[in-house]
Amino acid sequence: MPEDLLEGVDDATFKASLANAEKLYQAGPTDPRLEAEVQAALYADIHRIQGFAAANPGHDVAKANQHLLTDARSPLAGALASSTINTWHAAGSANLAGAVMWSLGVTVMFAPPLGFMMGAAGGPDLAAAAFTSGIFGSFVVDPSTIEAQMTPTNAGALGTVYKGPCNFQLAALSTGSGAVRISFYSTGGTYWGLLGGITGGAGGASISGTGDTVWS
Repeated sequence: MPEDLLEGVDDATFKASLANAEKLYQAGPTDPRLEAEVQAALYADIHRIQGFAAANPGHDVAKANQHLLTDARSPLAGALASSTINTWHAAGSANLAGAVMWSLGVTVMFAPPLGFMMGAAGGPDLAAAAFTSGIFGSFVVDPSTIEAQMTPTNAGALGTVYKGPCNFQLAALSTGSGAVRISFYSTGGTYWGLLGGITGGAGGASISGTGDTVWS
């Protein structure tokens, strides 16, 4: 594996994590209420970016998110734009360890075999709360395009993988007690998408930062 925050994950574990994420992808969401909340959170992210871009058309965030923008000057236009934006379904798992100094591991699978793992660490952050959760949601950028922008690396038995950084924000899912959402962005500010899941009581976790990703 590449020598980064994921260096402690051996080849077998990497393959097993992606295989488990593929099972979650194939199974699909099982909780209609949670599914609706995750979709609502995705649209809220999109509307927030649309509103900011409408007010600041020359800002780097607006330039980086042209895939989300039509005429965002009215709430109706934003809602219509969200309903027609292309999405790529995703599912996987997330694990947050530590309450002050924390580490986050995420595995995401799109249409097999495309998927990635992300590792990040940080702190001190009193808003962190440990959990392990299945997650699902959607990206609004073609994941194969994201992978193509990463750096190809020979990973031995795994063959060629693609690695690079991404930004993330992890916070409570709007109305679901014990549920979290993770939003993903490029380091240039392009919004990739959002996944969420039930955490078993750790819905108060709130962290953000930059993680290392490995795509395969």
